[in-house]
This record gives sequence, C-alpha cells and structure tokens, in this order.
Amino acid sequence: MDDASTPNICQPSAGVHIVLPEYYSPRNMGFLNPETSDGRIVFLLPWEGRTVAGTTDTPTKLTFSPKPTKSEVQFILDEIKDYLSEDITVRNEDVLAAWSGIRPLVKDPKSKKTEALARNHVIDVSDGNLVTIAGGKWTTYRSMASDTVDEAVKSCRLQPEFTNCQTDGLILEGGEGYTPNLYIKLVQDYGIDIEVARHLTHCYGIKAVQVCKEVSGPGKRLAKEFPYIEADVKFALQEYACTVVDVLARRTRLAFLNVEVARDVVPRVVEIMAKELGWSSAKKQEETKEAMEYLEQMGLNLNHEQRTS
Repeated sequence: MDDASTPNICQPSAGVHIVLPEYYSPRNMGFLNPETSDGRIVFLLPWEGRTVAGTTDTPTKLTFSPKPTKSEVQFILDEIKDYLSEDITVRNEDVLAAWSGIRPLVKDPKSKKTEALARNHVIDVSDGNLVTIAGGKWTTYRSMASDTVDEAVKSCRLQPEFTNCQTDGLILEGGEGYTPNLYIKLVQDYGIDIEVARHLTHCYGIKAVQVCKEVSGPGKRLAKEFPYIEADVKFALQEYACTVVDVLARRTRLAFLNVEVARDVVPRVVEIMAKELGWSSAKKQEETKEAMEYLEQMGLNLNHEQRTS
C-alpha cells in the first residue's frame, strides 16, 4: 500500500471437500495419501459424526462464491475407494455436502525461490515500516495476530504496556467453569435429550446452561437427524448471527454436514428469526433466497444430480 510497484504476493488456491457418512473413516483416526494419481494429497477425517474427505489446493481464480464441480467430487471418490474395506461401496449418493474453499497461499517476498508458496502466514515489513500479514488460516488466527503485533513492536520500536502476549492461554467464551460432565447436569436439571445436551456443552461450554433456560422439555430439534434445536437459533442471535446462512453454516454446521437437511430446515429457521427480529415478509423472502443460493455452493444441486443419476 505504501509502494504501488510492489508485486502481488497472494496466489488464490482452491481445495474441494466432501462430507460422507461416518462409516467411511475410523471414529478416532484419520487417513492421508500423499501420492494420488495426479500428485495431490487426499485425506479422510472423522468429523462431527461424519467423514470429511478432500484434496490439497490447486491454483484458481479468485471468486466470491466458489463451487465444487462434479468432476472434482468424482476425483475424491475415485481416489479413496482403493483404501477402504472391500465391503464398502463408494457411492455418489453418499456425498452429503460438498464445497470448494479458497486459501490465500503466499509468495514470501524474502524467499529466493520465487516459485515457492507458503502455506502458513507470512509477515513482511516495507521500507516505510508498513507491516503486512498475508496467508494463514482460521485455526491459527491467534498466533497470526501475536506474530504481527510482535513484528510491529520490533520494527516500529513501540513500547507496549505488556512484554508478553496476553491472549496466549486465554480461555474461550464459555470455557470458564466447563467440565466434561457438564452435559449430565443439563440432562438431570433441565430434562434435555442426552445427544442434544452433549451438543450444547460441546458448542457453548458453560453457556449451555443459559441456552437450556430457554428450552422446555428435551429440546425441539430442527431436524431429527441432528442435535441442533430451535434454541440454537435464538442463542445464535445473541451471538450476533444476522442471517439464515449465519445460523446454518457459521453457528451450527448443518450446511456442511448435510446440505439437503439444511435446505429442509430453512423455512423453520426463517420463521424463528423473523419472530425474534421482526422481519417483514419481504425480508423473509430475501433471506430464504440467499440461503438457497448459499446451499448451492455447498453442493445442493450437485448432490441432487448425483442422487438421481
């Protein structure tokens, strides 16, 4: 930004993931094959009672709404079938959701290998002391911030109030007072269904108690196959969820776990949010439309094609 002649250092790279039934992977073990037919990596991991399978990144053009193609999904299915038990038939209709994610791989300006791309984050300081951080991923956000501030302190000769990072070891919201057996308290004190109770404590920690205070009985599920309940939607609004997509993809993981089930619960989620937020009929229609468009990015139409082919 302080030098218009500086070359672009980001290389968008897309990776496709699909979700399959739980029996495609061991419950507590992942699998990685570093030598697929085209030289990429493919993996299988247990996740949220399902299996997530995917590939490493390939160069792509930057787009706001990336979608997986049928051929990309088929590649993953073809690659994993040779590593599964012979009595497991890999079927297209087992694909519960599919998406393409774009990662900001980075060319390190200090690297002598101009073709090399960094999969972790890169921090660069310009001659004018502009500190730039690029790359990285959601799971390393805290260390990215820490490294950036440390570099700013060093390069700009700042004098911080604290000598060490204050977020290292910081307990997340809801973690204070949490115990692994907290779900039992929800079952005993509030009559919550045991699967729902486990879900609530896993997602919210001690704040699960606050959620349960809004629930009568075992908790009304949004869909019978998943432990998400209507109170999840109401609590998501307290945590600044603003859209139906926020609820289906960024608070619960329903859009990632089964895109068709996510589609089926859209009307109910819209009604709950409309009642809580005072939405008009036009707003409800807008939210429904945007949710459906998002679910297409999660393989909704692709999934339909596979199930009917």
